Amino acid sequence: MLIMDDEPAARGALVRVLQLRGYEVVETDTVVDAVSVLGESAVDAAVLDVRIPSGSGLDVLTPLRQHLELKKIPVLVWTGSMLSEDEEWAVTRHGAHLFQKPEIRALVNFLDQLLDRDTPN
Repeated sequence: MLIMDDEPAARGALVRVLQLRGYEVVETDTVVDAVSVLGESAVDAAVLDVRIPSGSGLDVLTPLRQHLELKKIPVLVWTGSMLSEDEEWAVTRHGAHLFQKPEIRALVNFLDQLLDRDTPN
């Protein structure tokens, strides 16, 4: 799973929860690194922050969806910001799901359902 977020605390918290649930995680904090990971690693899902200094998680959506093997993976956009109409349209157009920070539990539970994983009680 790819996690792209420029905030170390938010990224670290999400990574820890996902790893406790048994996910293998690749972390990045830039768009360039995220796109690079898509070409080099097996990714079964992606969680992308929107506003980061190097661009936007939305900049990762098009290259991600252009990879034949990644076209249908779950993508969750995780942001602490209000999105513009154009940003919301990009999320919808690429079949991504929108979550607000810091809501980790709902994001991970939703991801478990999308990937048909058993959730702990």
